[in-house]
Amino acid sequence: MIRTHLAVLLTALATGLLLGAAPGHAEEKKSLSAGLVLENEASAKSVGLPIMPGAVRRKDDGDEGSGLTFAAWGGLFGFKIAALQLMTNESAEKTAAYYRKALGEYGEIIDCSVDAPNPGPKKAPRDKSGNKTSLDCNDDRGKKGEYVFKAGKPNNFRLVNVQPKRGQTHINLVRILATD
Repeated sequence: MIRTHLAVLLTALATGLLLGAAPGHAEEKKSLSAGLVLENEASAKSVGLPIMPGAVRRKDDGDEGSGLTFAAWGGLFGFKIAALQLMTNESAEKTAAYYRKALGEYGEIIDCSVDAPNPGPKKAPRDKSGNKTSLDCNDDRGKKGEYVFKAGKPNNFRLVNVQPKRGQTHINLVRILATD
């Protein structure tokens, strides 16, 4: 899951850096700072959510680590993504309830699960500038039997995905922070 989205993130970085260095922008600022951080680990602190008691870090086949931290900035643009993979022997229902409660610290929780009785919005409303004014589910629905929750603001949110897998429960914790 984590490695799959890396190509998209690198494309977004390149686009942001190019936009930040576009002609005319250099006239406003005499220098351009840019940077990139890529680590194959993340922590509970970096995703802003606790590790459920009894849960352990999970590595998928071929993965070097149980998480990923990716940050990039250039000019006025920047973003950070932290993702952590865990597993537990607790049920998916109990695990989902634990993380739903933990997400409450970040505001209204939207349930993007396929089976949600009252799912979050597919598309969020936008302001006059075209920016989202709240979170939406978009394509973050997961599969049947999985739980997908989001909380926060469109430019600073957490996503939790809980998946029942052959007698265990897999947990994916993600934080996305963007600045412009």
